[in-house]
Amino acid sequence: TYSNGWNQVLWKLEKKDGEVIPTKILDVVFVPLTREIK
Repeated sequence: TYSNGWNQVLWKLEKKDGEVIPTKILDVVFVPLTREIK
């Protein structure tokens, strides 16, 4: 469920802002999320 929520947020950011900001968010968010989940 968390993954789906994050994916939606990231997709919305991608469409809204562009490429640079969402890319950084992906790196910063996915790394801690993956570490916490695993």
